[in-house]
Amino acid sequence: MAGTASLRLIEEASDEDIAGTMATNLLGPIYTSRAAIPLLRKGGGGDIVNVSSESTLDPFPFLTLYNTSKGGLDVFTKAFGPNHRFLATVLINEGHLYEHQRRYAEADEAYKRALVGIRSLKRGKAPIKPSDPFLLRDVATVLLDCGLRSALVANQTLITSVAPVARSRVNTVFGAHIWGGNAVGAFLASTALAHWGWLAVCAIAVSASCLALSVQWRSRPARGVS
Repeated sequence: MAGTASLRLIEEASDEDIAGTMATNLLGPIYTSRAAIPLLRKGGGGDIVNVSSESTLDPFPFLTLYNTSKGGLDVFTKAFGPNHRFLATVLINEGHLYEHQRRYAEADEAYKRALVGIRSLKRGKAPIKPSDPFLLRDVATVLLDCGLRSALVANQTLITSVAPVARSRVNTVFGAHIWGGNAVGAFLASTALAHWGWLAVCAIAVSASCLALSVQWRSRPARGVS
């Protein structure tokens, strides 16, 4: 993984800054992917993972060139993957690294001025609004994890109550089915994502949920039957 960034206003960027940022952050992954695809095709398939940045969704201040190059990498990764059935492309959007940049660039006056500007923005002179998608993502992740764990505990309690004298054996069978289902679900989701995108993954999740509800509905005891 390689990346470069210059904390500068765009009018302060030299031709070398522009060419270097685009060559490292965008052209490098393009050339590497182009060289890797024939090898992956010959080997029967594989994955290409490109590391981008959350700045493509919520641009960082004073990093116009970096934001632009990573935005291009996002589009490139999403665009070329579906053209190759044997290939899975993965895009990772990492968080910001202001403190890391500060440590290796303390002697650079342009960096110092940019960092002062960033601190001013953070103090509220021109506030940076938090990105709503990230907040919603975090809340959704917590709710999903709580729901999964609650369902696991509830199902485990229900299953073990069927045969209290054989709790360990029942729990073993239950665990095997849980992890087997996870493996099948991961395989189906990754295959769907590689070939048809997130809508296909969502369709699989909704279909599995509807199937589970249907089975539960059919297995419910009839009214008036004890």
